[in-house]
Amino acid sequence: MEETDIFDLMDVPVEDITIEQKKEAKILVSAVPDYEGKDFLRVRKEYQISQSKFAALLGVKRNTLSGYENEAKPPSTIAKRMLGIIEDHPEFIWMFYLQKLED
Repeated sequence: MEETDIFDLMDVPVEDITIEQKKEAKILVSAVPDYEGKDFLRVRKEYQISQSKFAALLGVKRNTLSGYENEAKPPSTIAKRMLGIIEDHPEFIWMFYLQKLED
């Protein structure tokens, strides 16, 4: 049987998706990158972003980001995931800044 990707089903009306397709649909999620605090500092410095703005981009408080960067606090799983997204898709940073300008 052919494996069905969840994204293949998104363009199909729900009533047309068979029970078998629903059972076979797979979502591929990559592993959470194993970042350390120094990685947060490296990326932030690479893109010349203030701690406050980078913290907002990651969805954490500035003090939390500072704790990561000083390795006083281990980064959360979601912060590691966000950093991975930022490294893989740096255009995300500019989309964030453009949205903030519109607010």
